[in-house]
Amino acid sequence: MTRPTRPAGWLAALLLGACDPDVKITGLGTTPPDELGDDTAAQGPDIEVTPSLLDFGAWKPSCTSDPQTVQITNVGVSDLTLTGLEVKGGGKLSFELLDQPTTVLAGASVEVPVVFSPKGEAVYDAARLEIASDDPDEPIVDVDLLGEGGHITTVRDEFLQQAADEVDVLFSIDYSGSMSDDIRALGNAFDTFITAFVQLGLDYHIAVITADPDCPEFQGPVITPATADAKAEFIAQTSKGGCFAEAGFGATMNALQPAMLAGTNQDFLRDSANLAVVVISDEPEQTEAPNAILPCEPPISAAGCLGVQTYVNFLVGLKQNNPGKVTFSGVVGPNRNSFGLGQCDINFAARRYHNAISQTNGVWGNLCQLDLQTFLTHLASAAGGVSSTFGLSATPEANDFEVLVDGQPVPNSPTNGWTYDQASNTITLNGSASPGPGQVVSVAYPAQAACDL
Repeated sequence: MTRPTRPAGWLAALLLGACDPDVKITGLGTTPPDELGDDTAAQGPDIEVTPSLLDFGAWKPSCTSDPQTVQITNVGVSDLTLTGLEVKGGGKLSFELLDQPTTVLAGASVEVPVVFSPKGEAVYDAARLEIASDDPDEPIVDVDLLGEGGHITTVRDEFLQQAADEVDVLFSIDYSGSMSDDIRALGNAFDTFITAFVQLGLDYHIAVITADPDCPEFQGPVITPATADAKAEFIAQTSKGGCFAEAGFGATMNALQPAMLAGTNQDFLRDSANLAVVVISDEPEQTEAPNAILPCEPPISAAGCLGVQTYVNFLVGLKQNNPGKVTFSGVVGPNRNSFGLGQCDINFAARRYHNAISQTNGVWGNLCQLDLQTFLTHLASAAGGVSSTFGLSATPEANDFEVLVDGQPVPNSPTNGWTYDQASNTITLNGSASPGPGQVVSVAYPAQAACDL
């Protein structure tokens, strides 16, 4: 509650009032009137309203926004009576209250949902929600209302780079005969991965399994910062082999079942840590759905395969349904068939893997190029919560972007700037433009206003 400002010279006026015919003194021991008002207010209702502004963004004319809420709290000691809630000002007919509470009990709150439905193509920035009550100090409180009617608007997405303290990384590796060179290259590049983790200050757990659902046991002990020679241990585990199926989804799901985590695979998964799953394979993902009638035979047919969304939901469920703590990444083939390219022996697209990568803001390493050092550097950042690729909330109407990192503009460049991928609707910051922990990435672009007619 805001206290009134005491008039200047109040004490002097009180003491000298006998000499001033305009000043009437009832007694030198009398409490000043404004302090009496404060005491009265302290014993009555006291209103607080949040937020002070509702910004609905842009909506197509005649469409109705999702509701936003004004919270009215009574921090006083007696009940607050709301004598009026009304939208006033220019454009008031484009805003509507969905509820009109009349009383707020002492120490309680009520919510007033508001929706925006623009009557035409215009900016609505002159309306306000006027809240009248019997608060003796603030009888009227205003909440500004803002919205835009139009078909194209400017969308601004912001991303805060928040590095995790802990990350658990599970490598699921295809040990079929064609993968030997790739596995050897992975081990040789492992220093890059660990170095990136150390630079981020991450407490890591690393485990290795095959891509075979029938062999969910870890290939060796969990690798941690306490492991004497992490690279040697990783090379030993990735070189072990043993099972040869090519079903990365099913393999990781079986390895992370409660029975396994309480037994052979214990001491890996931590509730507080980010979870990063990495698949290395030169074949499409081939996990069969439970009780499937049709076969799982990518790329011919995925009708009998485990759903990608089912797999992603499983991973997110391990992190208390917090998708920000999960990434799926892969050194796999391209997202399209590559017959005749002659770059490697991959002929079939790894679409299911790419789908999971896209859904979790993971990292793709092109197995045909086998640039594992670059992949592992990006993977370490993504696993630790520091990403260089950001999914946009809307579909841009044009390739017209303003990209800022901590308020500084970033150029359009595949080397040290931003690039846009239409297929995944993502912005990637490359090279020196890649943001570090604690930095804010802002991307503005033109897009359709909300509500499809």
